Amino acid sequence: MEESFKNCGRVCRRWTLDDGDPVEVETHTEESVYRGKPVTALVTVWKGAHMLDDGQRVWRVTRSETWDGGPLGLTLTYSVQKQSTARERKENRKHLKAVIEQLFPGYTLAEPHGA
Repeated sequence: MEESFKNCGRVCRRWTLDDGDPVEVETHTEESVYRGKPVTALVTVWKGAHMLDDGQRVWRVTRSETWDGGPLGLTLTYSVQKQSTARERKENRKHLKAVIEQLFPGYTLAEPHGA
């Protein structure tokens, strides 16, 4: 799935990952008032890991939202997916090994390729 849109004069796009979990897409309208006049915005929310090109940089995100207010323009927000550090991965693996040894005595977790 892929979507393109313009924001601040830049062409932006977001797309699903080939190896990722499905992304949930929600679309609805929101009513508000701007300078005393009613405005209807089309809101599109992508939930789940996907890629986002904001026209300047490509991000791996967990959530992105657009609010399209027509003549008022489009607003884009997103949450960048946290990348774990080598230390965090090492600690997680240590914890995983301990759990496996507890649940399955005699089994060990193989080291990752290239470790």
